[in-house]
Amino acid sequence: MNVYHENKETRAHERWSTAQIVPKLELWNQQKPGYGCGIFSSVSGEQPSVHEGLFYRQNGKGGNSNGIIFRLQAGGVFFESNGMKIRMDRRNVMREWKPICLILLLMGMLTLASAPASGEILFPDGTLIKQKCSACHKPDAQGQLDVLEHTRKTPEEWKVVVDRMIRINSLPLENENFNSVIKELSAKLCLSPKEMSAVAYLNSDENSQYREIPKDKLEERIFTSCVRCHTYGKIVSHKNTPEQWAENRNLHLGYYPTVIPQMREMDWALESKELIEPLSKLLPFDNPEWKQWIQNRKKPDLTGEWIVAGYQPGKGYYEGSYAIKANAAAGKDEYSIEKEIRYESGTVLKTSGSGTLYSEYHLRYALSSKDAMGKTEGVFDLNADHMAFSGKWWAVVQDKNVFGNEMFSHSGSSAKILGAYPEALQTNQTHKVTMIGVNLPSVKAADITFSKPGISVTKIIQTGASKIVCDVNVKTEAGTGILGVKVKGIAYDGSMKVYAKIDAIKVFPEIGRARVSCGSAYPWQGVQFVARGISAGPDGKVGTEDDLVLNPVDAKWSLAEEKTRKDDDDLKYLTTSVVNGLYTPVTTYGPIASRSQGLEGTGLIKIVATFKGMESSSRLAVTVPDFIPHLK
Repeated sequence: MNVYHENKETRAHERWSTAQIVPKLELWNQQKPGYGCGIFSSVSGEQPSVHEGLFYRQNGKGGNSNGIIFRLQAGGVFFESNGMKIRMDRRNVMREWKPICLILLLMGMLTLASAPASGEILFPDGTLIKQKCSACHKPDAQGQLDVLEHTRKTPEEWKVVVDRMIRINSLPLENENFNSVIKELSAKLCLSPKEMSAVAYLNSDENSQYREIPKDKLEERIFTSCVRCHTYGKIVSHKNTPEQWAENRNLHLGYYPTVIPQMREMDWALESKELIEPLSKLLPFDNPEWKQWIQNRKKPDLTGEWIVAGYQPGKGYYEGSYAIKANAAAGKDEYSIEKEIRYESGTVLKTSGSGTLYSEYHLRYALSSKDAMGKTEGVFDLNADHMAFSGKWWAVVQDKNVFGNEMFSHSGSSAKILGAYPEALQTNQTHKVTMIGVNLPSVKAADITFSKPGISVTKIIQTGASKIVCDVNVKTEAGTGILGVKVKGIAYDGSMKVYAKIDAIKVFPEIGRARVSCGSAYPWQGVQFVARGISAGPDGKVGTEDDLVLNPVDAKWSLAEEKTRKDDDDLKYLTTSVVNGLYTPVTTYGPIASRSQGLEGTGLIKIVATFKGMESSSRLAVTVPDFIPHLK
């Protein structure tokens, strides 16, 4: 191999052999310990091709990172740091690259993160993680695997990481062992339920209409630097040591160096470097709350009947049950699930399938039915103290944006109220109220009490362990606001509302995102809008913080143009009937000859709801298919 040293001042070159360069690099390492090895990427262009990349080093304290830029062109590879350049002949690069990296590795030039202080061997011999991952993630003297044991993630993010290891690093993992590896990682290196609650919205795979908005100056910095490519929820799904946050930055610089020109309006390399410390404090690997939770965590018994209460936008409230059985043949923490729910309309839906419990509290399932709903998936988190799951399910095919939010609790758990509807009660009216719960007592009218005066139960229609139906009279003296309810002292953790009249209506979500179709692999993705009544609240003004969001209203729906440019014609191509607030695109991904410049059937329009002379609208963006659905 021909290797050259170039002095920046004299531009003189000196030929070095491998035997000569190794002692020089050893001396370099002694003077500046803690070097790391980067990777280079190809940049397409005219011959000769140009390759650029980065060697990086961490100082002894795992702090500042200094880059050693290299550039491969016709003359060779140039490694540059401070006053030194090293050039290697291009004809030898590919042949000699692996030996050079091996030399660097053997010299101890890869930065090692500080090991967790617990001393526990998380993945002993016999575990799949030890068998499949330790070839690259070497165990230290305490048996802790490098990198792996310095980061915690959601099961969804562990799936992303393991999939990347398979694609990029050729991890020899068979399909049948993939989920077992995720379960092993999630059992030990997971988020606590409290941490998970902050990113629960990200774990479902429906055509989500959730909008992330920064809450403070630090989040604004993170949004500016990272959220152009990732969701904020993805970032919060990771809890790392400071060293691993630094390595995450280095990964971007090595694998995705185009981040620099893509983010050219800022000095991304500097800004991402300065974010390492605040990210380490905001999203730490180690914190007391997580330690306490994982030490006290107990394995739950999911087998048996679970009572469910939920709401499906566009269809209404429902009640029902799950029957869950352990599926030992499928493996540890695997379950067979049957579900039956009944909507207010009387429609009954039965589904069945399988589920997996991760981290002793995170349940994901896949169910199917023979009706129009087809296959559904769900993700739910367990409150172990109350033996109650909460979360969301969705139809796999999202042309109708079908999803539901629900809570379900084990029939053998303590008495509780899971849901009550309607959510809002108007004064000077008598309402039929349904409460769904677990182990509810048999009641008389006087056993149900409310936090406001002038509200009383006038008739018990049905009483049972999982359901109470009653007539509730609300007088004017009840006023307006949040309403608490108790059944023989059992308090409803949710809230009901009292209002005098509907002052306005509002469409949710405030902006919707639908997607056009591109063949059977990428079907249409619709948006289910809901119009709800609004009570102005104590200040008498609509649009202020004390507004009360009321029950859904039976609105009439239409579409209108959202003017964004001269001769805006989006509505002409996006128009279709809207039934019960559901918009499903009718166009496909491809140029339309009659449109200016052959544009696709995409654009921005408005969806409008009207109810008793009141009107509200939301913006509706119809965009291209989600070709990379799991990139979050």
